[in-house]
Amino acid sequence: MVETNIGFFAALIQGLLSFFSPCVLPLVPAYFTFLAGASLDQLTDKGHGEIRKRLIISTALFCAGFSFVFTAFGMTTSALGGLLLDHMATIRIAGGVVVIILGLHVMGLFRIKALDVEKRFNFAQRPASMAGMFLVGMAFGAGWTPCMGPFIMSVLMMAASQETALRGGALLAVYSIGLAAPFMILAIFVHLLLAFLAKAKKYMKYILPTAGGIMILLGVALILDWI
Repeated sequence: MVETNIGFFAALIQGLLSFFSPCVLPLVPAYFTFLAGASLDQLTDKGHGEIRKRLIISTALFCAGFSFVFTAFGMTTSALGGLLLDHMATIRIAGGVVVIILGLHVMGLFRIKALDVEKRFNFAQRPASMAGMFLVGMAFGAGWTPCMGPFIMSVLMMAASQETALRGGALLAVYSIGLAAPFMILAIFVHLLLAFLAKAKKYMKYILPTAGGIMILLGVALILDWI
């Protein structure tokens, strides 16, 4: 039970760290103006109640969309791992080695060019319906996975070592909660958005090395079968 809780906690932290990655955090204002269909001035003005309400609902659907995609990734990865149950120890150790390498990448000790690839939204056209926001979230989940690769791949490695697809999906669902939480908090308190971004960027040089260190510890835990 304790080991399971450690795995879920690690997935939650990786989701949170994904939000602070260089390809997500700087674009949060663009996401919000896109989701709300309003300017940044309107979003940060306390007087626009309807716009802020629309932003919260749209952001919730957006988060539900990428959570659906990530959870499906987790279930699929775990199911494939289940097919190789006899080799699970090898998969777990190999996964730990990969996570350690990804941690070194995040720390900036060396770069893996394939993980620096990113795909961005076309913000020119906003879906007319709220239901379209769910699809936008799915596109975010699929399109931004390469950019968030080091973080989400470490959780997928844990999912691959799970005995059932449900457990693998649960790990990625928790990862999604970690990623969604800052989006939802900023959507609710959007008038604080600019101040938050200014402070977060100032500490970015500390966030990524810390994230890399956590990933290295996670990789070691996988190799030693502590999770």
